[in-house]
Amino acid sequence: MSIHTIADKVYRGERLSLRGGCRALSLERTLSCSAGWPNHVRERLNGNLGYYNVNRHINYTNVCVIDCQLCQGAYARKPGQEGGYSMAARAGI
Repeated sequence: MSIHTIADKVYRGERLSLRGGCRALSLERTLSCSAGWPNHVRERLNGNLGYYNVNRHINYTNVCVIDCQLCQGAYARKPGQEGGYSMAARAGI
């Protein structure tokens, strides 16, 4: 499947198959060719509007025993380390 075949499907409003999407992502030159594809689809579906999601949740603790790169140093604290907190669970909340 060529990049042009994939582009034609996008601009005709057809869904890409998993194989087609993977093929598009695997082609290095695709990044420059496909820069406008997501915007084309967004404008076709929603006009010139943009949407965002606000996700608010309470972190009950910043204590973590896992040593991953995601939160290491950013906000996680080891058990007993200064700055660590854990909120007590309360019934009905």
